[in-house]
Amino acid sequence: MSSACAPRIRILVLGGTSYVAQFLIEELRKLHDVTYTHRRAAPPFAVDGVESAWLDLDDDDAIAEALSASAPDVVVNCAAMSSPAACDRDEAAATAANCPLGLLEGLHANCPDALFVHFSTDLVLPSQDVDDAAA
Repeated sequence: MSSACAPRIRILVLGGTSYVAQFLIEELRKLHDVTYTHRRAAPPFAVDGVESAWLDLDDDDAIAEALSASAPDVVVNCAAMSSPAACDRDEAAATAANCPLGLLEGLHANCPDALFVHFSTDLVLPSQDVDDAAA
């Protein structure tokens, strides 16, 4: 089946202003319907054929509203606290941002069939050396 005949999938990219997300959005929009989220007063950038929406992942009602409005087939979470210094200063905020339980609860309640892709960091989920993992 050619890509011209394949159904377009609705994809919601959370943390759409992050470095990785901007490249992801550019590629996904070629074949799918993409909406990205941001936390600024106005959308920080425009991409042809891509919607944007304000979302604060600390706000459970905003999460539910964004998920209901976009009705995504796929949710890609690129939102994170990735600065080592910021994570060290505020471990609770780092855990909340990088292990988003409110988002998971919102997904379960509002779009339980959506595929969820989550990026994380070893600042919250420690990495292990191969030698350490085998021990």
